[in-house]
Amino acid sequence: MLGECKLRSSLCRLGVSALAFAFSAALADGEQPGGSSPPKKFRSPEAVRFSPDGKRLAVADRTFGELVFVDLDPDLASSRIASRVALCAEPSAVVWSRDGKRLWVSERGAGSVAEVDAAESRVLRRFPVGRSPVGIAVSEASQRLVAADADLDSVAVVDLSAGAVRGRIPVSRRPLYLALDDEGICASSRTPCRTNLRRIPPRARW
Repeated sequence: MLGECKLRSSLCRLGVSALAFAFSAALADGEQPGGSSPPKKFRSPEAVRFSPDGKRLAVADRTFGELVFVDLDPDLASSRIASRVALCAEPSAVVWSRDGKRLWVSERGAGSVAEVDAAESRVLRRFPVGRSPVGIAVSEASQRLVAADADLDSVAVVDLSAGAVRGRIPVSRRPLYLALDDEGICASSRTPCRTNLRRIPPRARW
């Protein structure tokens, strides 16, 4: 029961924060409250992630090709957009570092993953991981980032310490989302009929 209550609280907070982002973004783009002036474009929050301390929200805006940082008020009464980071293409996934100082964002149309400095709101470096990266996952312990490329049917493995792609692992049926732990990679792929999960065990070349 306690776990269920915590989950509902988290989902509620996420929904309200996403709504705050949408409203703030609309105001920033010149739309008036009440819809008296139509917005230039619709916002498309593809991924929404809390910072580790819960004080900031990182929103991947697919339409504008931006990563948007929202500073959160404890009661969400005065949450506001703090900064925006222009990306090379539409973002699909966002992962925070454990200390909240950096983020990684997949840039689907550019075939890359951007590493972003959260404090300075700027791209530090980019990794060319393939053609169409969607889901990403990071292991800071092993300094590895993995990116699912749906178009190439593969998972790219990036060595963060070296800043280079270390290898690619073939995965059938368009991998979309990933999880990474000590037991390897779990890749989710989708077909018209079903969603498949595949466990990829650890390899020495990772």
